[in-house]
Amino acid sequence: MVSSIVKGVHQGNPLSPLLFYLAEDVLSQAIRKLEEEGNLHQIIGPKGSLLPFHLMYPNDIMIFAKGTKRNV
Repeated sequence: MVSSIVKGVHQGNPLSPLLFYLAEDVLSQAIRKLEEEGNLHQIIGPKGSLLPFHLMYPNDIMIFAKGTKRNV
């Protein structure tokens, strides 16, 4: 007899959006703090316009930063 133990919150669970929001908020603040301290440098768009610094989706995180060794 094989028993499978499933961990985590499944998609469709009423807690999923709340847990995602809490985790996203903490990570977003950490990324913003790195940028404010000068440890991560944002990309500057055309004519000096600012682009979004990061976008978060349930399965993806996109960070728009200069491609320097320090930022990586």
